[in-house]
Amino acid sequence: MANTLRVSHATGATLYFVIRDESGDVYNGTVFETWSAANWGNYDYPLTEQTSSGVYIGTFPALATGDYAVVIYKQENVPGSPAVGDVIVGTTTIPWDGTTIVGIEDCSDTRCAAAILDNPGNKLATVGSGEVTVNNTSAIATAVWASGTRTLTSFGTLVADVATQVWASVSRTLTAFSFDTNNATLEGRLTAGRATNLDNLDATVSSRAAASDLTTAQATLTKLDDTLEDDAGTYRFTTNALEQAPDSTSDATAANQTAILSAVSALNDLSSADVATAVLGATVDGAIDVEQALKVIFASQHGKMVRTATDPLTFQFYADDDTTVLFTWTIPTTGATRTST
Repeated sequence: MANTLRVSHATGATLYFVIRDESGDVYNGTVFETWSAANWGNYDYPLTEQTSSGVYIGTFPALATGDYAVVIYKQENVPGSPAVGDVIVGTTTIPWDGTTIVGIEDCSDTRCAAAILDNPGNKLATVGSGEVTVNNTSAIATAVWASGTRTLTSFGTLVADVATQVWASVSRTLTAFSFDTNNATLEGRLTAGRATNLDNLDATVSSRAAASDLTTAQATLTKLDDTLEDDAGTYRFTTNALEQAPDSTSDATAANQTAILSAVSALNDLSSADVATAVLGATVDGAIDVEQALKVIFASQHGKMVRTATDPLTFQFYADDDTTVLFTWTIPTTGATRTST
């Protein structure tokens, strides 16, 4: 078809276009070939300006249906021939149906529909209200569910959205989810399941209760029964069963219990004076108590000391009153053993 390609450019230029296919090969007028600088003269298709209008028109060759890249060049050598190095002034993609360039207005064309959905029967359509719809939705749905590689995770939050809608529905009922024809409701299913489980439990208990276990349990119950006797309708332990218990007439008498409780009570009322008296009154070294021992120690370290003889040496240690002699050291000058009184 003549004059199928229209290009806008500044007036007075010499323009031409070169065609490439989807693989990048260049059309040489016969076939698409790998680009070669030596063959540049075979690649150009002229564009002719319409009387200084700035609109250039060219004829697109009769190629097979497809999408082609068109590169528009400005010829620098005028007069002359197209050459490698001419300036590119524009590019575009031509959807070609074998006869003409396919525009948006041609979307009802079979090829355009196939490009959209790979099936002309599924092309977009407009209903009377102007709403755009898809024809043959059943075929589309079938194709989606027939795909072996589909996954729910591919649909973003679809799973979560469905769950939210189900649980947010106030009218949902479990009875809508029948299990089978014999148990159409949840209650029927649970009843059947309960009966089956109880039967299984009974069989399990019976199998686990071996004869030897039952015999042992029976013997233990018999022994327990021998320790009880009827006391006017209330059972109590027999005398033999209690013969190892504490003797109520001597070990656990009321008097003994009272004495124990009094001693415990007295322990709860101890004063600091009681404690001090008990500690200071304790015997030290089988001769003197703690209080006397402390006085002797204090007198020897800080109290009054008087020497009363020279041979042997005699030292008297006094209490704080400087009158009472607490103890006396007798130290012989001959090296004999020191004595204390």
